[in-house]
Order: sequence, then C-alpha cells, then structure tokens
Amino acid sequence: MGFKTLDVNGNLKTAASAGAITESSLTLSDVTTNDVTSTKHGFAPKSPADATKFLNGAATPAYALVKDSDLSTSDITTNNVTTAKHGFTPKLSNDATTFLSGAGTYITPSSSGTGWTTVVVKPSDQSIDNNTTLTNDTALKIAMTSGDFWYFQLLFVYDGNGVNSDVKGNFTFPTSAATGRSHGYGQADAVTSLDHVSVGGTGTAFSVNFIAGGGASSTEIRMMFIEAWVTAAGTGDFHFKFALQSGAVGRIVTSRAKSTLRGLKLA
Repeated sequence: MGFKTLDVNGNLKTAASAGAITESSLTLSDVTTNDVTSTKHGFAPKSPADATKFLNGAATPAYALVKDSDLSTSDITTNNVTTAKHGFTPKLSNDATTFLSGAGTYITPSSSGTGWTTVVVKPSDQSIDNNTTLTNDTALKIAMTSGDFWYFQLLFVYDGNGVNSDVKGNFTFPTSAATGRSHGYGQADAVTSLDHVSVGGTGTAFSVNFIAGGGASSTEIRMMFIEAWVTAAGTGDFHFKFALQSGAVGRIVTSRAKSTLRGLKLA
C-alpha cells in the first residue's frame, strides 16, 4: 500500500510509489531559496524570457549574454568559415603578404589588371644601423615553387643619413640549383648615376653588386631600379636583402616605404 500525503488544499493524495513525490505534486513560485548554486543542487532559476541569454555556471548561476571572453578557442578547424556556412576566421598565416581568399585559405594575391602576377609595395620604412650583414627586407619578397621561371622588377627607394652611408644588396631565391641574372641602374649621388652590371649564375643567391651613395640627410631619397630573371629548382621566396656597404657608429641606411617588387611568372 502506498503512502498518502496532504496537498496544499488539505486533500489526501496517494503518492505514485512509496516515498516518491511527483512533479505534479509540487507547487512552484518565485521564491529562489532552493535554486541551484555552486554549493548545492537545486532548481533552475526562473527564465528571463530572453532567447539571447543562457544560464551560466557562476557561484549563483544567472542568465546572461555569452561574451567573446567566455569562449575558449583552439587549433581545431571544425567550425571555421566555409563556402557552405558561417564560421570562425582561419588561424593567421603570419605572413603579411598573404590574404584570406574566398575559398577560405591564405594566398598571395595576383595583381589583376596590371599584367603582373604579384606586386608587393613596402608598407613602412626599415632601417639598418651600423650593420654590413645583408638583411632580409621585411616586405620585398615573392614566393616561388620548383620549376617556376619568373621575371622581377624592383624599385628600391632608400636613403642614408650621411654621404658615407652607402647601401649594398642582393637577392636570394629557393634552395637547390637555380639560375638567375639581374641588371639595374640608379643614383649614386646628387649628380652621378650608376649602372649595375648584369650578373648571374647557379646556386641560391646572386649579388646585386651595387653600391649607392647615401644622401646628405635622411630626407634626401635615392632610388635603384633592378630587374632580374630566375628559374627555381626549389620552393621558397625570391627575397631582396640590403645592408650598409661599410659600417661605422651612427651610419644608418633605410629601405623606404613604397619600395616596390613586382613579378611576372612566365612558366
């Protein structure tokens, strides 16, 4: 025989089973005494009638908006954006020359309408202080793959902070056997132009072999125009490097913003 209990109206009722009280036996109100907390089980708080809020796990749980700081992201790509659905932006490529395409991958964009395969414009100045070690220009590079044949043009805009702050440079390209040649001309000082003799060979780099005079001040901008063509037998970057021709305390040379490297992939 089951147990009987009195309901709120004083009526005697039989429980569904011995010791059990069903949901229909409960009378709920706006009292929060027995709501769930971080120290005990309990009732869910009253709904706020707002579909944009969700019950959180605070010490005293409450309905709140989900904030970006509530999310925990990782290297899982399951919910990245695709052509079929909205989603997260893919993890950055850590390469300022690549951009997110409509296919959801980072690519080096072609310069449609210019006739060039790729055009890179240096976004900001880069200076070298008392250093004769050839250093990668942070922007002036174009990716190549094995078997590519490219024609390149570099407009190198630079200055030195004095007449002795001469600049030198070279190009490197993908490892493994490759051939390349370059030719260029520019301004050695205020009245003298210079011509960079064509050089070439097999390997992973060839020197531009130019020495261009620094200006009398950092406001005296100089330019060097260089063209090159390379057949690569490996994958990597065609990359411009520069440095001071001779080092001394206080000598600075700067690769200027707006320097431009453009490449045409011929095969």
